[in-house]
Amino acid sequence: MLSDKETDIDALGFEPYTNSLSELITEKGITPFTIGIFGSWGTGKTSLMLMLKKKLESQANVRTVWFNAWKFDDEKQIWAALIQAVLNQLAVTLGESAKLKLQELRNSIEWIQFLEFIGKSILSRGPDIEALRSSFKFGKKIESISDFEKRFEEFVDSCNIERLVIFVDDLDRCKMEATVDILETIKLLLSSKKCVYVLGMDYERVCDAVSRRFKESSQDVAEDYLDKIIQLSFHIPRRSEDDMKLYLRHLFALEYIEKGNLQSFTADMRQIEKNIDTTFLKLLKTYTESFSMDKYRALTEHDLLIIRENEFNPRKLKRFLNIYEMRRSLSEVLELNLENEYLIKFLLLQAKFSDFYRDLENYPGLLGQIKDVTSLTEEEKKEKLAKSELLQKYYADNELLRFLRDVPFGDVDPRPYLRIAQTAESEIVLGEKEKIILEDLMSDDAVKIGEGLKNFQGLDEEQKETIVRDLLERAEQVDAQVRRKSLQAFGTLREAVPEKLMADVVRKLIEKAKDENADVRNQAKWTYQGLKEVIPEGVL
Repeated sequence: MLSDKETDIDALGFEPYTNSLSELITEKGITPFTIGIFGSWGTGKTSLMLMLKKKLESQANVRTVWFNAWKFDDEKQIWAALIQAVLNQLAVTLGESAKLKLQELRNSIEWIQFLEFIGKSILSRGPDIEALRSSFKFGKKIESISDFEKRFEEFVDSCNIERLVIFVDDLDRCKMEATVDILETIKLLLSSKKCVYVLGMDYERVCDAVSRRFKESSQDVAEDYLDKIIQLSFHIPRRSEDDMKLYLRHLFALEYIEKGNLQSFTADMRQIEKNIDTTFLKLLKTYTESFSMDKYRALTEHDLLIIRENEFNPRKLKRFLNIYEMRRSLSEVLELNLENEYLIKFLLLQAKFSDFYRDLENYPGLLGQIKDVTSLTEEEKKEKLAKSELLQKYYADNELLRFLRDVPFGDVDPRPYLRIAQTAESEIVLGEKEKIILEDLMSDDAVKIGEGLKNFQGLDEEQKETIVRDLLERAEQVDAQVRRKSLQAFGTLREAVPEKLMADVVRKLIEKAKDENADVRNQAKWTYQGLKEVIPEGVL
């Protein structure tokens, strides 16, 4: 299985960007300066930031600090966690004079006043800091903030460095309050003349958090607020087809390349410009002789389709390959002798045409029936289609017909491939954080439900989908109370349900409106009525 952990190995061709950003960051006279690395989930923000961090660390007078905001999302004072992270990571290699400055900074009365004050006053006042500074009521406290800024500046100077680069990752995954608290801390306290901030985020999600925090703010005000903090915006570019073809092959090779050789293999791979398959295989053979050509062919035969269906998204592509590998391994263990080619084809079919795939699970002969219809005369087609609403529905889907033409299934029996998928996905694995959120959403306690919704909104799309899929499974359990509470949770989530799963949720509610248990039936109807106003057009 491929690790979902980000990497500083450049498999996506980010080097030109990290080179340019590194030059900019170390340029004289630029600080204080903040860079926003913008991209949606799975596009490679963290990997690019790790590569940039590694490049900067090779320079003698540059120090870096890494802060994963989401890991401290549950902290009541996340601003304090950020400052402590900066101080703690710098403290590791400090000289004696700098350590004294650090101790003074931590122990000063002003610092204690700052800790007590900041969470209650400044960060709850909104984006108008100048108005706050002019307020007599907060005069003495503002003096202590200014003192902290001065002491922080002196501390950074005592570290004998030219540049302090502070990376803040996963800002968009934080709860609304935490997101804005971090931005306020950067703006108000840590703008040393030697500091550069690199913030990784989904721009739209952070704008939304700012708008919701300052309730009267519009999207324009939120964007203006971010523009005042971020001087340079870098949007992760969509990778080209050739880049993604190489990345797909790189993911394939990870199973066979020794860790010690991975850096050099990746660097060599990035030099490939044409005849991708021939050149890549030649390169791979210089590193290892033991790899499966059958697996390689199965992946590369439909590489463009795989890439497009996963929206050119590196993390989605990795997830796709993990599902494929799980099904392939299970097939081997169960000695089913399934062909890799068809494992991939059925996985693509499931990803692109979920409604058809769901019907195929119930009526495996449907695939052959559609194929048969396409070969009939017009008169024969009319006669056959008149006998089946299912055939009418899917024969009218031109995109599905085009897919089945471009990705031929021949005379393969779908049943073992459908069964292996059901077996591999029968147990959804939740992390500890997702389990707590799920329990809160299914609680009858209003406080827990509210907290569960708030935390759910801070998750990335993959985590949200995992929780919603788990709720869909729970709606089928024998215990009627579990079924009812899972349906109740959908009513709590409302528009927070990922759009791609909204149709599944609606279908489940309609189905459960006929449940044998009256409480479940009523809950399904109430939830459905509450969801109707937020269901995207075309789902009903």
